[in-house]
Amino acid sequence: MKHKKSLVLGMVILLALGLVAPGLSTAQDDALKIGVLTDHAGALSVYGFEQTQGFELGLEYATDGSLEVAGRPIELVVRDNAGDIDQAIEDARELIEEEGVEVLFGSPSSTVTLNLMATAAEYEVVMLAGPAATPAITGEAFNEYTFRACRNSFHDAYTAATFALESFGGNYVQFAPDNAFGTGSAVAFDVALQSVGATPHA
Repeated sequence: MKHKKSLVLGMVILLALGLVAPGLSTAQDDALKIGVLTDHAGALSVYGFEQTQGFELGLEYATDGSLEVAGRPIELVVRDNAGDIDQAIEDARELIEEEGVEVLFGSPSSTVTLNLMATAAEYEVVMLAGPAATPAITGEAFNEYTFRACRNSFHDAYTAATFALESFGGNYVQFAPDNAFGTGSAVAFDVALQSVGATPHA
């Protein structure tokens, strides 16, 4: 546990010192602003509240309750995009240009996150991607400014595959939404289920 805490705190220190966001002002008496892009009003709001509350608790834990690192207080600036891509991109630009955030964190929606990654790269700002789960975030859509801060759909699929086979049998049908999360999940579950001997229903 102590080792994990050190890793988390180390990452926050790197962010605070600006080593992962060159060119941005990082005076020690300035707050380290982190822009949290989330969904508190849309279809994924349950994940949105877990995201914001969990991140706050994690920062409190990593800093022993001080919410300060390298002499800089940590300030979270939260924006609710309700799962809307255009709103999320507008929020990200505003956070960077007007609020002066140095790091972005979000979003619950995989589709929103994939679009935000390009915005973060445009401004050369580090983006912590999560809780969006599509493998594409650190797969085909990856860029050097993206850091995944959660699991992906393959972790879910491999966790469930053996249980599903033993509990329900080896023949399966998938239903998934037609978006980045649904597509990524369908691929992951096909791979995981077939790896334990299940077969898709013809």
